[in-house]
Amino acid sequence: MRGWNLASAKVHSQDALPILRQFVAEIGRILRTVGGGAPVSELPVDSRLQAAVVAAGSLGRGRRVLVRWTLQELAALYPGRSVEVRVPPFGATQIIAGSTHRRGTPPAVVECDTPTWCALATGLVTWEEAVLCGKVLASGQHTDLQERLPVGTLPRTCLF
Repeated sequence: MRGWNLASAKVHSQDALPILRQFVAEIGRILRTVGGGAPVSELPVDSRLQAAVVAAGSLGRGRRVLVRWTLQELAALYPGRSVEVRVPPFGATQIIAGSTHRRGTPPAVVECDTPTWCALATGLVTWEEAVLCGKVLASGQHTDLQERLPVGTLPRTCLF
C-alpha cells in the first residue's frame, strides 16, 4: 500500500495477542450461539465469515493492530518480495522469494477485507473457501496461499 512501511510500523506481539484472543473469543461466542455446539469446521462458510465480520467490528481500533501483526508474522515466515498481500485500509506486505517488485502495481497481488484476512490468518476459513466465496482477489504467480495459512506463528489457542 502506498506510503505504508511495514518496518517502521512494527507491531509487537504483546500488543497484538490480547486483541487476537478477543477476536477468537468473540467468534467462539457467536458460533456457539449460531451453531448449537457443532464443530466450527462443520458450520457453513457464510456463518463463519459473518462471525468474522461481527468479531472484527467489535475490535474497533484493534483491527489495525491485528491485521498488521499477522501480516508481519506472515512476512517473517515467507520472506521475499514476489507477492504483495493487501488488507486495505490497514496494511500490506510482500512475501515469498522470487521476482522482486519495486514500483507500480506488483505482478502478483492478493487482496481481501479485514474480516476475511482475520478469518484466514486464524484458520476460521480455509484459503479455498474464501476464494470460492469471492472474498479474496488473487492474481499472478504464487498467489495461492493455501499452504501458508493460517499464520503458523500464532498460538495454538488462537487457531480454529
